Amino acid sequence: MAWYDTMAGWLPPSFFGADAVTMRAFLKALGRQSDDLDAAIQDVQNQLFMQLTTWAIPTYESEFAIRLVDGATDQARRNNVMAKNRAGQGATPAALKNILSAYGYSTEIDEDFPNYQFTIKFTDFKGIPPNMGDLQTLLTSVTPAHLKMLIAYMYYVYSDITGKYTYAQLASSGLTYGDLPTKLPT
Repeated sequence: MAWYDTMAGWLPPSFFGADAVTMRAFLKALGRQSDDLDAAIQDVQNQLFMQLTTWAIPTYESEFAIRLVDGATDQARRNNVMAKNRAGQGATPAALKNILSAYGYSTEIDEDFPNYQFTIKFTDFKGIPPNMGDLQTLLTSVTPAHLKMLIAYMYYVYSDITGKYTYAQLASSGLTYGDLPTKLPT
């Protein structure tokens, strides 16, 4: 009860004496109402920022014509909204990096002007990102039709494993042969 505590510091002690039961009850009721109002105002203010929004996500999705995906978390939905918002910047390498950073990925973009194509390389993620379908749809929508988009994924290769891990370490790590291209033992 932040409001009640603040008021208790401002008012004279006679307001909180043994015979001031009614005044204390009144101030506590006002304190609860004031704290609830502050929380409601903060909640509405949070809805104005895409990074903090919760119950206003459908409004943003409607604004950017984003189709709903069943089972998507609020964070994934916020990422979609932020990426779509950033997509209005065009298809420059900086804009594409900005879009991908909304999903939390670090990338390099190599342009190949003579062949009318560009390559997106994920630099901090091994394998195919789990939300690649959403990313590809969004990137395709902002990329000009005359440019070909290539995507390069990173994997661990045999030379990353040999000499660093023994067969016993790999076997005891619990990783399968299929896991090794994207995960190494810790």
